[in-house]
Amino acid sequence: MGLTVEFPISAQYKLSKEGSIYQCATNNCIFLVINQRNAFPDYPRFILESKYMGVEETQRIQNLFLDSVLNGKMEYLGSENIITSKIKIGKYFGRKVSYVGINPYMFV
Repeated sequence: MGLTVEFPISAQYKLSKEGSIYQCATNNCIFLVINQRNAFPDYPRFILESKYMGVEETQRIQNLFLDSVLNGKMEYLGSENIITSKIKIGKYFGRKVSYVGINPYMFV
């Protein structure tokens, strides 16, 4: 599983022990992506055990995880008008997400 993000302008990259951050700003908007490490619980074990699973079972588990993470994060952000579609880049499956949200902590 991986992450692909399109920014309107070149983003700055920052690294921390919890993950990495890509950030850029335009005249009226801040774009931020946080790539969290260890977001998939026990991922190394999943990789080992997926060798013994069928393709459908592996995809089913990945789809459950991706959908749960996206739905939870969008609900937390209070985002509306979410557009999600399944994508595949090379051998990796994922989601393409477009949404509008305002992070309430930015204005504290």
